[in-house]
Amino acid sequence: MILSSRIDQPLSCLRCCLCRLPTCGVAPFFAFATAILGTWVFVWFIQRIRFKDLVMVPLVGIMFGNVIGGITSYLAYKYEMTQALSSWLVGHFSLVLKGRYEIVWLTVPLVILAFLFANHFNIVGLGRDFSQNLGVPYNLVLFSGLTLSAMITAIDYMKI
Repeated sequence: MILSSRIDQPLSCLRCCLCRLPTCGVAPFFAFATAILGTWVFVWFIQRIRFKDLVMVPLVGIMFGNVIGGITSYLAYKYEMTQALSSWLVGHFSLVLKGRYEIVWLTVPLVILAFLFANHFNIVGLGRDFSQNLGVPYNLVLFSGLTLSAMITAIDYMKI
């Protein structure tokens, strides 16, 4: 009895935090942090495994996404948050109302920054050796591009 209460205590704390997440103003930071963490783990995983065929990279990405989706669905079912999960997984601008559209302006400098570094992102997309031959720092541009795209995506969840 005592052991089960020790195990359930962190899970109930997690449930309490997840239920209050959209209303406490932490949602955009949580969305940003998990997006960054997930993409960095995926890139780390892909860089550690050497494939003979480049078709394997998207297949591993699909499998990784399904594993993360399965864990997320399990937690949503366990804590009866499936409706909240379905609303979180769909991008929307329903929080942008008349007089509350200022949050959209936060994306403008990020999109301009992404536009300015688009050539570097394209060079990094051609591979590590190609980008190093052209003098582009591969890891710096890769992780800055992932961070920039996660920040643009996380702005959708911000509340004023």
